[in-house]
Amino acid sequence: EISGTIPDSLFLMPLVTLELRKLQLDGTLPFAIGRARTLESLRVSGKRKGSFAPKLYGRIPTTIGLLTNLRFLEFNYMNLKLPIPRALGNCQQLNLLTLSDTFNYDNRTDFPHVLCSLANLQELKVNGNHFTSTLPTCLGNLSKLVSLDISGNLLEGVLPTEFGYLARLQRMLLSYNNLEGSIPTQWQSMTRLYELQLNANELSGDLPSEIGAIRGLQNLVLSGNFFPGTFPEEWGSLTALFRFYVSDNNL
Repeated sequence: EISGTIPDSLFLMPLVTLELRKLQLDGTLPFAIGRARTLESLRVSGKRKGSFAPKLYGRIPTTIGLLTNLRFLEFNYMNLKLPIPRALGNCQQLNLLTLSDTFNYDNRTDFPHVLCSLANLQELKVNGNHFTSTLPTCLGNLSKLVSLDISGNLLEGVLPTEFGYLARLQRMLLSYNNLEGSIPTQWQSMTRLYELQLNANELSGDLPSEIGAIRGLQNLVLSGNFFPGTFPEEWGSLTALFRFYVSDNNL
């Protein structure tokens, strides 16, 4: 298997796509990454979580902000330090951003608000990073978002009503956090949603009847919360539903 550090020379070539995935990479992400101005897709990942293989460490270089043509960015299974540089906000062409199990668990910080400035994002996946604080309401401004995965963090507070503005959203995974309160009735506006995972949180409050308006919902996972009462009659309209988990609640 290929191993070792990432050479600076890689970023001196007129590359459009660079993939270094599932490799035993060591060292840091090079500062020279900013020289690859032609890059449109950059995907770097180590071995999956639980592997004893070496992992990249250090920080995401601020020079990442020079890659203004970047559309796809993946940094997965690393041991990086936070915070995410504000310079990432210069990458306004980004359609996909994946940071899965990217950051050192001992280096916790608030959810990075710079992600809210990436107006062209269609897919945002930042699971397994132990981000703290509340879910930022500004994520509701990412009007092109189709898929959102913030599972496996340490986020607290309530579910933002502003997520109801995400009219194009099809998948939303917020499981394995410390979120509380009820499901906002405003979420009925996410009519394209087919997957909603809210399991393993501290959610409560009556299940909103308005969710019955999301007729295309196929996967609904609410297990491991504190929802009381009964199921709303309006949920009978969820005829596309084939995966429905509600165990370990107060129903």
